[in-house]
Amino acid sequence: MSRLSITPWENSQRTVDDLYADMERRISAAPCGNCPVELTSAFLKLCLAQSCGKCVPCRIGLDRLSAMLDRLLDGNGSEEDMQTILRSAQSIVDSADCAIGFEAAQMVLDGYVAFHDDYLAHIEQGSCTANFKSVPCVELCPQEMFHRETFQRVTFIREGKLSWEAIAERISEQKQALCIVNSRKSAQKIYGLLDPEGAFHLSTLMYPAHRKSVLTEIRARLKLGLPCRVVSTSLIEAGVDVDFPAVFREEAGLDSILQAAGRCNREGKRSAIESIVTIFQSETPPPSLFEIPVAAGRQALNQYDQPDSPEAIRCYFQELLDLKGPEALDQKNILTLMERDYMPFRKIAERFHLIDSETRTVYIPLEEGEELVQRLRSGEHNRALFRALGQYGVSIYPQHFEALDLAGDLEILESGAAVLTNLTLYDSTMGLSPTADSGKALFI
Repeated sequence: MSRLSITPWENSQRTVDDLYADMERRISAAPCGNCPVELTSAFLKLCLAQSCGKCVPCRIGLDRLSAMLDRLLDGNGSEEDMQTILRSAQSIVDSADCAIGFEAAQMVLDGYVAFHDDYLAHIEQGSCTANFKSVPCVELCPQEMFHRETFQRVTFIREGKLSWEAIAERISEQKQALCIVNSRKSAQKIYGLLDPEGAFHLSTLMYPAHRKSVLTEIRARLKLGLPCRVVSTSLIEAGVDVDFPAVFREEAGLDSILQAAGRCNREGKRSAIESIVTIFQSETPPPSLFEIPVAAGRQALNQYDQPDSPEAIRCYFQELLDLKGPEALDQKNILTLMERDYMPFRKIAERFHLIDSETRTVYIPLEEGEELVQRLRSGEHNRALFRALGQYGVSIYPQHFEALDLAGDLEILESGAAVLTNLTLYDSTMGLSPTADSGKALFI
């Protein structure tokens, strides 16, 4: 006879808290005017996916409840079906073993009380028309109101091909400047040529919590007017809120160039003439991942003087489509999947990756990461822990991971998670060195 396994309360509570947080985000993101019955059905399916399936009310009850709501949404429901839904939901509330089950069913009961008219409309009219009014779509900035001069915050300059030394010299001439390049190796090369005083380096070889700490210092120096020269990979283009008077961007796709320009005069406190975005070609070819966007961007820049003009942007994306081919718009058949299945989010997540590059995560046991790694070593495994550990993880390519492992620089836990044991490989400025002490790793 097997023993009954009881999960510690704190772990169970973390799981439920995570579920509530997920649901809160979905509620916040739901557009105004969404059918409340559809929302209830969607959240019910979310809870069903989270269920462990050990108790009958969750495993079977939520599934039947979801099917009955779908019948209602399809216009095939009746008042008798509605009464069955309410009785089933109350039964689940009274008998489910955990909050995932009884809270989901309670949500159905609460929804019926709050939106009774909408449920009734689905039964009597086959659609949710009881309380909705048609709201016209209005473009926030229609074409006839668009004037490029109104939105212009920077001046673009193309410099052609520059050596690393020339780029470093141009950056050093500025009191505050940001340089964005296409590879981590290039970022390290340029940073090594700068005066360390007031110079900063950012790349994905630094764990997220480390990068946040550096960005905090960068923002403080920018605000105080102190020397601040930053060399970064494209990670800083992803919504990082910084404002530099000068930005240098290695040739890239036009979308990346315009994202880089968004870090120059971001707050609009300087004139466009004083805010210079310099586009340059480095002395090394772009990584293979960026070859097509760089080629399309170069074509648009050769045809149009202003990279941020609608004509240049249209040219870039047309050229990008021509180079990649029309099948590149939906290589993983995501649109087909959405048309065929109802809310196939799990399948979409399995198929789609923002960056199609296989990497392995190495956790760095520094600062708070040390205590988090100890919890992982002790056998604790839950979503909250791995979410926190994500702030102390660095993603590296498989060949680098293998080299570090062969050199004995990693500890592979039973869960498969990898922890850096040779902390001399993590630099407070550059981050993780993917080159093992044995010298077997290849740096790209």
